[in-house]
Amino acid sequence: MVTKKPSGKLYNTVWRWHFYAGLFVAPFALLLAITGGLYLFQPQIENWLYADLYNVAGSKVEVSADQQLTTALAQIPGSKALAYTPPASETRSALIRVQAPDWRQFTIAIDPHTGKVLGMIEDGKRIMQTIRNLHGKLLSGTIGQAIMELAASWAMVLLVTGLYLWWPRNKADIFGTVLPRLKAKGRIFWRDLHAVTGFWVSILLVFLILTGLPWSLVAGKTISMFQANVGKGAPQTGLGWDGGGSKTIKSTIDQGWATNHAEHLAGQVHSDKHAGMTPLSLTKIATIAQGIKGITAPFEIRLPVDAQGVYSIVNVHESNPAATAYIHLDQYNGKVISEARWSDFGIIAKGISLGVFIHEGRYFGLANQLLGLAACLGLICMVTAGIIMWWKRRPTGSLGAPKAAKQVHIGTAVIGIAVVLSILMPLMGASLVLILIGEWIARKRLA
Repeated sequence: MVTKKPSGKLYNTVWRWHFYAGLFVAPFALLLAITGGLYLFQPQIENWLYADLYNVAGSKVEVSADQQLTTALAQIPGSKALAYTPPASETRSALIRVQAPDWRQFTIAIDPHTGKVLGMIEDGKRIMQTIRNLHGKLLSGTIGQAIMELAASWAMVLLVTGLYLWWPRNKADIFGTVLPRLKAKGRIFWRDLHAVTGFWVSILLVFLILTGLPWSLVAGKTISMFQANVGKGAPQTGLGWDGGGSKTIKSTIDQGWATNHAEHLAGQVHSDKHAGMTPLSLTKIATIAQGIKGITAPFEIRLPVDAQGVYSIVNVHESNPAATAYIHLDQYNGKVISEARWSDFGIIAKGISLGVFIHEGRYFGLANQLLGLAACLGLICMVTAGIIMWWKRRPTGSLGAPKAAKQVHIGTAVIGIAVVLSILMPLMGASLVLILIGEWIARKRLA
């Protein structure tokens, strides 16, 4: 417990920034925590929601992949096949992704032993997909994505300023710093709950913010450009295309940063059609894919878009980024014409991919999910306690914001931190400049 309340213009200024950033970030932080906590358990939730579509009775009888594809396409007249996921085991269904004439995409589950249709899911309306879109884009596309990036960026400012305010400056006790005073009443109780929880989960929250940046609108593009110019190990595919026809089949379902990056590294490739040649069957391609070293179920086979298109084998392991593979097969002879694997990733790309896996709770099983959940629950606790603390201390009829100091000496350390955060999170940096300009204009007018 701090025995003497810290004073000073800098402290007051940091508190003021913390206060206003908190008012902006609080609702978005709660949304991020709730949706993020739910999305951590996507595998368990979807396996429960779609149990009747994913699970089948085991059998040695097999219906060919081509028959399964024909059956699936018949469910939506005029639909186009996009991808096929072979059964991961004897008791799992085959999944076929199709695109309807109105551009909506559906996943159709087929019993591989009987050929029976088990049901279909409209991919855009999956509950977990909606939660993901709410988490990253507020269900509002690019505008929502920019708002959430701005909120996450200012959450980083909240954490940095919060730790500064929390730091014991005089004689300190374990209570009120690393343990809350649970017997205290009123604002002190809520202050401890807010500050102490923030101390314990700050490292986790900083990690989650940083590993979430690859998905963001502005920072994500900056990271991609940086990795492309600095990262090492990108393969030289050397397979170009003349601009006509198709290149590779692209999935409109975002399958994570690692897969998208692998797709980019694999380059632009195409199949060479010779006179009299016919495309290999999906059944044959599935057999070839299963024999490729490092390809393990479940993997997805993306189908050619036209006569020059390729079969693309996408292998994304649930918990192992090192298993990522993106392999293109010539649709006429089944030969590998281009591929990108984990070894082709530069060190920066590997680090980002690993961070994304941990961010989504997929790297070390249930323990990873529970660690992420602890961070989400801690964030909810911090925000709730902060709001209650503010509400209790604010004067009636007033916002209760800390007063601005007239002249403040900002040290080089503070400026350095602000510059680093602005480089990492350009939207935050831009908004910070606008706020400083606005405050300068307001001071001039008041003067």
